[in-house]
Amino acid sequence: MGLYLDEDIPVTVGLVIDNSGTMGPKRPEVIAAAPAFARSSNTGDQMFVVNFNENVSYDIRNQHSIAYIPTSIKQDGSFRIIRVMAGERDGRRLSVNTRTGYYAPPGISIPADERATS
Repeated sequence: MGLYLDEDIPVTVGLVIDNSGTMGPKRPEVIAAAPAFARSSNTGDQMFVVNFNENVSYDIRNQHSIAYIPTSIKQDGSFRIIRVMAGERDGRRLSVNTRTGYYAPPGISIPADERATS
């Protein structure tokens, strides 16, 4: 049995970057530090970056979640495309951020009373 050190344990790290106007003067330092930080990680580590600006509070207040039940009952692991469209409100075009689809989990059946009807 080999020796497993604490520093060998893979970690997931989120780097949160403030892109608001007040951070403008410090932006070059952030741009230089982020890749250096990533290079210092171990090969098994995972990293993700979250950017935000002064609009974040507006964006958070104006989020909605939707859900649906697919019409297809096939649970075959295939990729299903999702398309969500939004109209206008008060003459402004609404934006929608979604993923392009999902994989139908194989072997899971949807009860008949929970299936969407056309």
